[in-house]
Amino acid sequence: MSEKRQFEIQIRTLPRGNEVCIRLAPGRAALDLHRLWDGLITSTNNVGRLRNIATELLSRVGLRELDQKQPEAWAKESYEIAVNNAYENGNLRGTPKGPARDCRELQDANYISRGYPARAKLIADRRVFLAGYRVAELLERTTSI
Repeated sequence: MSEKRQFEIQIRTLPRGNEVCIRLAPGRAALDLHRLWDGLITSTNNVGRLRNIATELLSRVGLRELDQKQPEAWAKESYEIAVNNAYENGNLRGTPKGPARDCRELQDANYISRGYPARAKLIADRRVFLAGYRVAELLERTTSI
């Protein structure tokens, strides 16, 4: 079996983040794991604020990952991050959404660890930062041909 096919099979074994419900703290509504990670990424339209965020990220994010030029390798990085961090090596104790339309309908969703959102935020910031640079470089390569 090819390495690419093995990777495609591995991806299918992860639970879908929008089917895993978690709770951040007592008294807070449950949300799906995908929504948590999406919510970590800034949604401001303020260009000055975005520039400040980008400058801050540039100052603390090493650029060694930019050496990898192939989108397939980027996907493998993301898979490894999902397994190791988002799903905590299989130890994430989320609650399956099951037939509920929305995680907020679940009253008994499991709590995630206190430090999880902060760790996830650092990872999300880095991945968005890398994605911007990688896509820009990819566009530059493909349009200069």
